[in-house]
Amino acid sequence: MSPVAAARRNVAPLVAPEVVLVRPAAGGVAYVGRSVAAALRSRGHSVAEVELADGGAPALRALAEAWRCRRVLCRARTVHVEVGSTGLSVFWFALIVSLLRQERQAAKLRNRVLGR
Repeated sequence: MSPVAAARRNVAPLVAPEVVLVRPAAGGVAYVGRSVAAALRSRGHSVAEVELADGGAPALRALAEAWRCRRVLCRARTVHVEVGSTGLSVFWFALIVSLLRQERQAAKLRNRVLGR
């Protein structure tokens, strides 16, 4: 297998997950997020997890992670975000992803109305 094909497969899986679960890296909310992901998997759902650590510049960290995962986030049926009271990176990630998915949905609707 070529290195390019291997890199592509690591960046974007061939099948989009049904649920993308976003959670903080540590704390009680992280534990709940892991438990929710396990419960969804046990019920047969495909789940991709995004773990965000706080520190540095939370908004920039969230923006970088959302951009890195943008294809999977837009293709997933559901993006579930576990937000705690102190998880700034997760908060910013949720805000960015809601805007990203809203634009994607608007583009789909626009194309459907215009017959593209």
